Amino acid sequence: MLKQSKKSIPEVTYDFTALSLQTDMAGIILWASVDLLSFTGKHQSALIGNSFKKIIDAADKPKLQAILHTGTGIDTGLNIQLAIKGKSGVRHVGFRATCQRSNHTANNVITWNAVPEFNEQPEDTAALLEATRQELREVTERYKAFVQQSSEIIWRCELQTPVNINDSEEKQIQQLFEGCLAECNDQMAHFYGYENAGDMIGKKVSVFFDPNEPVTYQVAKEFIQQGYKVYRRLSMHIDHQGNKRYFLNNLVGVVENDRLLRVWTTQNEITQLRMAEKANRYQATVLDNVFDAVMSSDENYHTKSYNQAAEKLFGIKTADIMGRAIHELINFDFHDSTREKLLEELFTTGAWNGEISFIRPSDGKRIVFWSTLSLVRNKKGEVTDIVSINKDLTERKLAEQAASLELKRSQQQLTEYSERITNILASITDGFIAVDKKLTIFLWNHAVEHLTGLESKHVIGSGVEKIFPNFIETAEYRQYIEAINKDTSSSFEHFLPTFNRWLETSVYPFSQGAFIYFRDITDRKTQERLLELERQVLEINAQPAASLKTTVDYYLSGLEKTFTDIILSVIMLTEDKQTIMHLSGPSLPEEFARGINGVKIGPYVASCGTAIYRKERVITVDVETDPLWENYKQYALKFGLRSCWSFPIINSANDVLATIAVYHKYPASPTESELKLFERVISLLRIIIENKSAELKIRLSNERYLLVTKATNDAIWDWDVNTNSLYWGEGIYTLFGLKPGYVDNASNFWESCIHPEDRDRVVNGLNKFIADSTSKIWEDEYRFIKPDGEYALVFDRGFLIYDHSGKIARMVGSMQDVTDKKELEKKLLKQQVDKQKLIAQAVVNAQEKERAEIGKELHDNVNQILSTAKLYLELAETDDASRLELIKRSTNNISDAINEIRTISRSLVPPSIGDLGLIDSVQDLVENIKATRRLHVEFYYSGTIDNILDEKRKLMLFRIIQEQVNNVLKHAAAKNLVIELIADSEGHEVDLTISDDGKGFELDKVRSKKGVGLSNIASRAQLFNGSVNIVTALGEGCKMKINVPISNI
Repeated sequence: MLKQSKKSIPEVTYDFTALSLQTDMAGIILWASVDLLSFTGKHQSALIGNSFKKIIDAADKPKLQAILHTGTGIDTGLNIQLAIKGKSGVRHVGFRATCQRSNHTANNVITWNAVPEFNEQPEDTAALLEATRQELREVTERYKAFVQQSSEIIWRCELQTPVNINDSEEKQIQQLFEGCLAECNDQMAHFYGYENAGDMIGKKVSVFFDPNEPVTYQVAKEFIQQGYKVYRRLSMHIDHQGNKRYFLNNLVGVVENDRLLRVWTTQNEITQLRMAEKANRYQATVLDNVFDAVMSSDENYHTKSYNQAAEKLFGIKTADIMGRAIHELINFDFHDSTREKLLEELFTTGAWNGEISFIRPSDGKRIVFWSTLSLVRNKKGEVTDIVSINKDLTERKLAEQAASLELKRSQQQLTEYSERITNILASITDGFIAVDKKLTIFLWNHAVEHLTGLESKHVIGSGVEKIFPNFIETAEYRQYIEAINKDTSSSFEHFLPTFNRWLETSVYPFSQGAFIYFRDITDRKTQERLLELERQVLEINAQPAASLKTTVDYYLSGLEKTFTDIILSVIMLTEDKQTIMHLSGPSLPEEFARGINGVKIGPYVASCGTAIYRKERVITVDVETDPLWENYKQYALKFGLRSCWSFPIINSANDVLATIAVYHKYPASPTESELKLFERVISLLRIIIENKSAELKIRLSNERYLLVTKATNDAIWDWDVNTNSLYWGEGIYTLFGLKPGYVDNASNFWESCIHPEDRDRVVNGLNKFIADSTSKIWEDEYRFIKPDGEYALVFDRGFLIYDHSGKIARMVGSMQDVTDKKELEKKLLKQQVDKQKLIAQAVVNAQEKERAEIGKELHDNVNQILSTAKLYLELAETDDASRLELIKRSTNNISDAINEIRTISRSLVPPSIGDLGLIDSVQDLVENIKATRRLHVEFYYSGTIDNILDEKRKLMLFRIIQEQVNNVLKHAAAKNLVIELIADSEGHEVDLTISDDGKGFELDKVRSKKGVGLSNIASRAQLFNGSVNIVTALGEGCKMKINVPISNI
């Protein structure tokens, strides 16, 4: 990341001016600086208490011994150059030795501080060296401030013995954990319970990371397997307080000459993010940046991809090289190899790396770079790509050739700082920028690029005021300025309207400016607002006075404020389950909302009508093109609504309660997170709707109960079996004349009011009912005493209610005063008896009339015919001439008598009822009447009458038809008669209608005469619980309608 700054920072390895130690006069080391430990690769325990000579080259040991022996010059400060044995070789370091004399102890202390070399150097080299050192000091200060003020844990491990990367994994892992902590920040020290980083330096890695812990062991294994680089590896550690904390780990190893020398590690704590992910499924993404020149080509070496770093390295524009082979444009010099050997190794092993140089066409400069080539194969094993990663070594090579040894060392150390910061910045998951005192930006990482959409190349070197002009006048900006001016750290949360994001910002000032960290907490803030909104909605919903519409309006308004580009509405399904009704839509146009009411649901009724019909969510990305909106799109487009997502709200019984519609004013498709959000919204709306529905049902139930207890004549009672207490409804006061306050709620009050003769029977029966508990209802009649001393006859009934464990909890019932009912029953019984007597008398009268008619017919007609036949036969005995004629006449008369007798018999017991059925019998009767030509008769019927009527009802109906037809023939003087016999569709009743166009009569007069005909018809119908209705008037004919139930029940 430092490559983005205005100056290119040369490579260095160590700041040798930071090498220092203290010894006694005998040269025994009492203290050593962190950089000295790192340089020598020694642990504190390996240096403290040992001789300074152990880390001095043999050639300089006499020089050191002479100084220690004589002590010459060390009182005032002695400059001396000593050859120090480092882990990567011997280096000559200039020291200034100063003796600190003690007045209280015999042990004097010599302090050895490394100083810039005091050997004479060429003027140009000395100036360059001093400039480099100055820049090194600045970078060192930045680096140390950056490491200490970073919110992440940063540490460096120096290996006791460089690890041979060709050794076995197990051996390399073992050596890794033997490495020592050479550098870390206070964040790490505080995590493990130390006061500061200095307390941890020199301790082995295994002290903090247990190699036997599976996750730790696996991370080390992946580190080796992935080429000594691990990015964003999740791990969990226990801090010094015993709390679990989660980290994303980035490990980068420094390898030289196949030896792993040190490991840099950054640990970004994601404990809060981890917890948020569990609740809100929130995950941040971080982009890495690659600074090396990367390109790829196909199997014929034609270039397929080529990044900006490659353009800079090779001096060829992307447009000029794409599709062409790079060796056609540049002549490469392969160090220690040839192009043929390179290709042979590449296609044999799949990889090659080595040093290459060339003359850059754009400027004629000789470029040296390190190239790593690898093959990419498809599933068939065919080569699809050749990928090369190229690191520019030119500057390093030039620096090595042009600078002195000290300059080269400084450059190497500065480069190491650059790489450290670059690795750290590349692995930081938070947004990070660095500004100088004038608020000019000189660092800008990829996380900020992702957050703001501004690339670093457009930002580096610009002032904050230019990049964020709308931010200058805000309170948050003043907090930035105050933190930098006061040189105090500051952390706060704020909202950036320009980017529509919430940020958690931390400002860490240092001598040259400030480091500023940004963490995107928009999702967390959104979740917090949602949780608060849900809490408020549930509080409103818990208020009985709040209606369903009020609650839902508040919820939708809150959601629309949180997600500003949506318009929400809730649509209910009406009670007919076929039409919809708009419930809530705070931002929906009122005209559009009214137009929804009454629309029928169906498979193609826009989004909401379809969602309710299908019982599944319906996503309309564009109203204008979706076929579901074919008949409705003009209405939606009129109000600028372009997309609609509808989510049905379904209860546990799989019934649709409502649907929530999400509108946008542009075509929109839901993301996965939005779908999860509305699943959450649906769940809460389901709770609200079902809760309000339950409240309404309970309220209506309570109202009905109160109204029933007030309106009914029954005395409602509720007996708590466990407490033996009785609750009485209003009926106990109105029914029996009792006064409030005089009724005892104990059950013995009720027992005391029962008539002594009934008490034992009733109480024992109730106890038996409770003990048995198999009967559903308890019923009994008994006498109940009233305040005036009189007894009321009551009918009491009740049922048991059980608790969740199956035990009897309550018994609920009602008492009815049946005293008047019993009296009325006696009167009704008497009326029924009297009625039966009248019916019996009517039957007897009908029978007498029928006998009289039969006698008259036999006497006046049949008897006369038979007498005439007898006379003819007597004459035939004496009159030979007319005998045959007289016998023939006698035979005819006898036939007439037989027909008359058959007619009389048919009128009495028609054989067609049993043989032909009612319908055919009536039709036979109609045909006989038609044959007389005295009356035109029509007969209509419907339904399976013969199948649903029993024989008695068939005969009863036939007799009524026969009786009324005779009445019409004798009295009506009618020309037309219509008979209708209709059974209802459910088979419960039969209607018989007989209508004529005769002269009619006055019904009241006929009834007062107590005629046998109509009385007989009524009696026959009443025997089967039937009814007779007659409509007639003089000159208006007569219409008789008889209704007979098919069953007596």
